[in-house]
Amino acid sequence: MTTIYPLADIIKQLGGDKVNVSYLLDAGASPHTYEPAVAVSS
Repeated sequence: MTTIYPLADIIKQLGGDKVNVSYLLDAGASPHTYEPAVAVSS
């Protein structure tokens, strides 16, 4: 899990099929202004 796409892309290129990479921010979202939401489960 990474915070931004460029890091996820680098890790995926280095790890290939041996890694499963995800990132938190949607495309176009700014890591400088991102504020995570609180997940509430019932």
